[in-house]
Amino acid sequence: MGRRFWAALIALVVLAAVIVGVLVVERHHGTGTGAGKSATGAAGAHGTGGKTTLKAKPRPVPPPDVSATVLAKRLPVPVTRAVVLAGPGPDLVVAGGLTPTGTSGNGAFLLNPGTGAIRLVAGLVTAEHDASGAVLAGHDVIFGGYVAGAGTGATGTGAGSTASSTVQIFKAPSGAVVPASAVPMATATAGLPQPRAGSTTVIIGTTCYVVGGAEGASADREVLATTDGRTFRAVASLPVPVEYPAVAAVDGRIFVFGGTTVGGRASAPVDDIQRVDPATGQASVVGHLPTPLEGAGAATLDGHIYIAGGYTGVAVEGTVWGFEPSTATVVVSGHVVPVSFSGLAVTGTTAWLVGGQSAGRPVGTVQAFRPVTAQPPGVRTTTGAKLTPVAGGTA
Repeated sequence: MGRRFWAALIALVVLAAVIVGVLVVERHHGTGTGAGKSATGAAGAHGTGGKTTLKAKPRPVPPPDVSATVLAKRLPVPVTRAVVLAGPGPDLVVAGGLTPTGTSGNGAFLLNPGTGAIRLVAGLVTAEHDASGAVLAGHDVIFGGYVAGAGTGATGTGAGSTASSTVQIFKAPSGAVVPASAVPMATATAGLPQPRAGSTTVIIGTTCYVVGGAEGASADREVLATTDGRTFRAVASLPVPVEYPAVAAVDGRIFVFGGTTVGGRASAPVDDIQRVDPATGQASVVGHLPTPLEGAGAATLDGHIYIAGGYTGVAVEGTVWGFEPSTATVVVSGHVVPVSFSGLAVTGTTAWLVGGQSAGRPVGTVQAFRPVTAQPPGVRTTTGAKLTPVAGGTA
């Protein structure tokens, strides 16, 4: 046999080895551990046409619409800028606030939203409005607020008001009615690191975060964390410091909607949506509301965030906005009776808007909204599907 024969034979052996190697590699990719993962993490099985099939990413689902209701019974005295918290049983706690005469409230009341019954359950050490609050370890905690002075009007802070650093703690009782003479007084703690009014709070786990607010002409950037209302630590700094923001949390992150600028720019509502990660301390502007908004309320219901009411700088808002965190987009989810500076509390899947102001005056309305997938609360009068904002340049 000549050299040409052996050379051809060797070439055939090499070619056969290459073909076998390719088949082994193809078999490994088709049946091995972690099979079918493409570079993007999607399924990558090879079809008959040799194309790679990529699994489509799920699209974000916007929050469901809400149904809004208004109670037939109103508050005995209209109030705005009060703290409203979930109370024992079906009740809500309403503390402080401003009355039509411009007087700051010095009491805490239990409101039964089903019957409209209201009763005094605690006295406040300091009469206040524009405070924020939270329920911590079964106690009601009130953070700061404005202490009304002679210059205070019925719907604003007024030249005579001063921001307070006082933190007041009490426990709303359940069961039998306590005589007025035996109503306990709240306990004042060492207080906030500095005076603060116009803040909003949100709870994640057992930690309360105090967000926004101002001391006179100076806005507070620091987001404070507390678990007992006595000790505080700063966890982040807002890129846009604001007073009267709407605040809610989902998946461990805090979202801050609108508010009023203080200091650097002329005081005016803003449309910024800020995101705060208290675990890392990172904070940034991630989007914008369809309109500037101050004095709105925000709530997380069934894992979805909603923003209701508020003042645009021109009109009182009645829209309930649904917010999608993954895309920082906002959609119209419903309507309430237009109102701003209401107290807001959540019980179950219902958000309650208590009091507030409209056309420059405190109101006594109590409203509720919840996702349409849930049963509406009790027997209520449903608001109209389309409501016209109250115009006139006053909140």
